[in-house]
Amino acid sequence: MAHLLGYARVSTLEQNPDLQVDELTAAGCWKVWTDHASGTLDRRPQLDEVLEQLRSGDTLVVWRLDRLGRRAADQFSSRLVWDSQAKRGIVQLGPPP
Repeated sequence: MAHLLGYARVSTLEQNPDLQVDELTAAGCWKVWTDHASGTLDRRPQLDEVLEQLRSGDTLVVWRLDRLGRRAADQFSSRLVWDSQAKRGIVQLGPPP
């Protein structure tokens, strides 16, 4: 069974990820992983975990593409679907429908 998995990121501990988490939950995400880390860092533990959890047919949903960070966004850009109406980036890891 395919799932929507959410990923939220804020750059500092002072920033609040609630807006992102609320939007991802409202979009139907089965679970949301959250990092408090700069987008320039190579390692973000929660992003690593959600990527490990993705299975064939699952979709990673982010509030905005830049939440993946610079390197991750580059890695997935060829498989990005941008929903401009909902202002949500959706990355599907697998063949397109």
